[in-house]
Amino acid sequence: MKRFLFLTVAISIVTAIGHTQAAPEDKFFSSAGVRLRYLEQGAGEAIVLLHGNGASARMWISTGIMDRLATRYRVIALDCRGFGKSDKPHDPSSYGANMGEDVIRLLDHLSIMRSHLIGYSMGARITSWLVVNHPERVITATLGGSTYFTETTQQGKAFEESARNAEAGPNSDDLKRSFPDMTDARVNEVTTRRATTNDPKAIAAVRRGYPGLYITESALSSTKVPILHVVGSEDTSRLPASQHLKDHVLPDIEFVIVPGATHSGRTGLAGRKEFIEAIEKFLSSKRSGL
Repeated sequence: MKRFLFLTVAISIVTAIGHTQAAPEDKFFSSAGVRLRYLEQGAGEAIVLLHGNGASARMWISTGIMDRLATRYRVIALDCRGFGKSDKPHDPSSYGANMGEDVIRLLDHLSIMRSHLIGYSMGARITSWLVVNHPERVITATLGGSTYFTETTQQGKAFEESARNAEAGPNSDDLKRSFPDMTDARVNEVTTRRATTNDPKAIAAVRRGYPGLYITESALSSTKVPILHVVGSEDTSRLPASQHLKDHVLPDIEFVIVPGATHSGRTGLAGRKEFIEAIEKFLSSKRSGL
């Protein structure tokens, strides 16, 4: 399987969506002994934001999404374990399901009973896991740019290949193959940043831990949690899985394809106004009244 199915990089700043306020201050809590960083802004129903592989909570600030949602909601953006300013264990068993349980522990830490979840790429995989394993804590779920992990032999082999690539450190050739929409300048920028902000051993452990996020399609298809899925029309490596989700797993899902959007780079979905607009429309129709 092609490497780009499992290599999600930091989301580029394409266009700031709305007015950007001063960045919220770093906050930390202990999740079963792992120190995790989160950012918090706004008031109202809670929303937890989960970033993609290689990114951090700052992606939600750089795209303007956190500022915009914080005008109506209490928005919490988490640095997933292994990323950003959170701890970065090297043991694969520290990841997988623990990445989902971190969200539950964060809600407990903040005394929040139920929350909206918005995940992008890796964050969408974690969100899908939470929908199946902790539906009582989820008001709505938004899957941005990815769907879920389900167990196959091919999938497991791809995780290991991806982990070995990560251990070798940032590689511009591999990144270009994974994200052909990226310009050479952008590839160099991302490769340089990853070399200074990510721990290759931790990233490899994250990928080897991904099987802990496996769910079954039958379990997902039985969920009562309202779900929005948004994907770019040019995100060719993920679009087939997105269409499968709509056609065969959750036919009643709210499904949006953003024309011309890719997974990352200058035309990346997270920076497109259609992404936040779809989220706002969905959330407005699903407010719980809590």
